[in-house]
Amino acid sequence: MESVHTLLGFLVWAEPGTLCPFDLEDFDRRKREHMTSKPSGRGLSDLHLSALIIASMIGTGVFTTSGFSLAALGTREAVVLAWICGALYAGLGAVCYGWMAGLYPESGGEYVLLGLALHPSLGYTAGWLSILAGFTAPIAAAAHGLEAYLQRSGSLWIGALFILVSVALHGIKRDAGAVLQTSAVVLKLLLLVGFVLMGVGSISPSVSTTFVAETKWAQFGPTLMWISFSYSGWNAAIYLAGEQDGDASAWVRRGLIAVALVGVFYIILNTVFVYAGPMSLLSGRPDIGMAAAKAIGGSKLAWALSLVVALALGTSISSMMMAGPRVIAKMAEDGVFPKFLTKGGDTPYNAVMIQGVLALMVFFASTLSSLLGYIGLTLSLCTALTALALLWEWKKGRFRPKRPLYLLVPLVFVLTTFGMAGWMAWIKPQQAYASLATFAFGLVAWWLHKRFVKRPDVNG
Repeated sequence: MESVHTLLGFLVWAEPGTLCPFDLEDFDRRKREHMTSKPSGRGLSDLHLSALIIASMIGTGVFTTSGFSLAALGTREAVVLAWICGALYAGLGAVCYGWMAGLYPESGGEYVLLGLALHPSLGYTAGWLSILAGFTAPIAAAAHGLEAYLQRSGSLWIGALFILVSVALHGIKRDAGAVLQTSAVVLKLLLLVGFVLMGVGSISPSVSTTFVAETKWAQFGPTLMWISFSYSGWNAAIYLAGEQDGDASAWVRRGLIAVALVGVFYIILNTVFVYAGPMSLLSGRPDIGMAAAKAIGGSKLAWALSLVVALALGTSISSMMMAGPRVIAKMAEDGVFPKFLTKGGDTPYNAVMIQGVLALMVFFASTLSSLLGYIGLTLSLCTALTALALLWEWKKGRFRPKRPLYLLVPLVFVLTTFGMAGWMAWIKPQQAYASLATFAFGLVAWWLHKRFVKRPDVNG
């Protein structure tokens, strides 16, 4: 049977002689351990964790979405309203994930949460989805965003260079990369706040008495879906859950602080974008940020904003390069991948290298537009499953909210997510087929792994 591992390759690789990582008894044991486990008292500070979430959230979408939203909805007021709704949606997700991280404080994200709460096969599938659609493709997309905003000769290699720098930072020492990333996030926010203050002083936002009648409300749901993807990244910290101290309330607090800061910033920034000039100049523009900056302060301000956007996308790459390898390392620890990927402990440098190689491969083999739809739909299904897992834990008595009304949080989040995903599937069925095929592929790979990876003889 050893040849089977060669044929199946890296996908269903397992460390020889290890317990099958997706054995139900093993997951039950880990559940019992979490019921009595106590915080380790180690890990990154709340400041660094919040910076990680903020860096993950502020990516390509916030600088491009409002132009398309303005064209779809037809009024500035409706675009701002959609950004407010997107912030509320992200807040619901952050609360759900915070509660789940309190139940299962292990690094690995959805791989751990779904595997322990629902079924190991779903954890396996979610692990692969996290690696590919959750980190590898978004890192490549952010690098392509750098290429688009810089618009200079050799900008393709600048995107690749950002990926390599992130690999070097997070492959050497976790704390060193975290400190530099936090500093970059603070600088990025200060520069963007400066732009917002300049913009607020140059615009005169108002609510038209006829905007309700003029808005194309049939497009509001689709627009909200794309804006919600601009908020994605609110779950970044749970990929380091096993390295951190804190109970469920601490995780919820970390997530909500980051979402609140980013949400307020997004709403004000995009208000500046959509009110910076005439709608004919801004509507449908993928580079609405550049158009708005030029309308407010001329070419020099537009050039300065392009540098700020580059910093924003660079820190987004850095944050994903910090979180993504934790999924790879956790799956290696469970025997799914070779054990050498666990080396480094809190700084799994081999896993960081693998994540970097995968991101570079996707970056050079794809375009920005080809990545966005598939990423959004696939990840939305994963987040909905995680919220469903929280409801399942409540049914089993593991999750006990202080008030019954708290159950509305995961319920509303699930219904909203499936509603947006359903719209996407209706409009673009090919992307829905691709996402479903990815899930099916993961389940088949899990079955092959379980079928051909034998448990050791415990009786020796």
